[in-house]
Amino acid sequence: ELLGYAGKGSKGGELHQYGELDLPTLADDLAQVVEELDLPADHRLVLLGHSMGGMVTMQLLERHPGLAARVDGLVWLATSPGGMASSPFGMPLRTAAKRCPDAVFLPVDFPAYERVSAEVMGTLRGLPDAAVQVLGWDEAFVGLDTEDPAAAAAAIQRAVLGATGLHCSIGIGDTTVRAKNATDLGKPRGTFQLTRENWLAVMGGRPVRDLWGIGSRLSQRMAGLSIITVADLAAADEAGLVAEFGPRTGPYLLGLGRGAGPDRVDETPWVARAHGHERTFQEDLATPEQVRGALDELAGAV
Repeated sequence: ELLGYAGKGSKGGELHQYGELDLPTLADDLAQVVEELDLPADHRLVLLGHSMGGMVTMQLLERHPGLAARVDGLVWLATSPGGMASSPFGMPLRTAAKRCPDAVFLPVDFPAYERVSAEVMGTLRGLPDAAVQVLGWDEAFVGLDTEDPAAAAAAIQRAVLGATGLHCSIGIGDTTVRAKNATDLGKPRGTFQLTRENWLAVMGGRPVRDLWGIGSRLSQRMAGLSIITVADLAAADEAGLVAEFGPRTGPYLLGLGRGAGPDRVDETPWVARAHGHERTFQEDLATPEQVRGALDELAGAV
């Protein structure tokens, strides 16, 4: 049997009639719908999430583990905003809001991300003789002394999957730069190895924008120096890079082009230099009183 369910506001209705909506609320609504079906306890489920429904099903599995245990499969259809040609997946929210002013942005469930991130990082730190350098919620360097890095990577994937139910991709490298770039080549759920020996063979023909730490502005400035590919950057004149980017950034960029970087993981705990809080408003704040009220609310959340 197939049951179709449309969440609040998903049929073009006025969202404000439901109050403030977020993904956890929509996931809880879906869980209640399943509960109201009064299915047998051993009844197995396959969830299909279309568009934002894909994110709702993710939240459902996180917030309702009892229900998640009954799920045999997940199908996600167009979960990235493919219908918005001007707002591709992964675009910063501020940019997306400018390009799609009628879009509705749901608050992120930060506590859920932080809880799962702590579980993943705890699993990594529990590996024998592992050095762990956390890069963010879902990224970390893991330093290991091993004769078989591919087997070690597979063991890490099994450990994370067993502890959290999450799959991960792993990049293997003889420097942190090569390992970080290799991670993208191992997606999804795989591994990839970049070393001094195969760095240019694999990365040389790719645009410099593919390198970790090089964004659109830097790549555009490099294009002015006829540096288009990673191989171009690796062979670039250091003096020219210093003249364009300065005495620190120039040599650093040359090193990126060659995959150079630390070959040891730094376990020093990261200390935040600043704290902030943000919120996307569905309607513009039109009066000074509204702005002051929003500022007070945001300041209180920091």
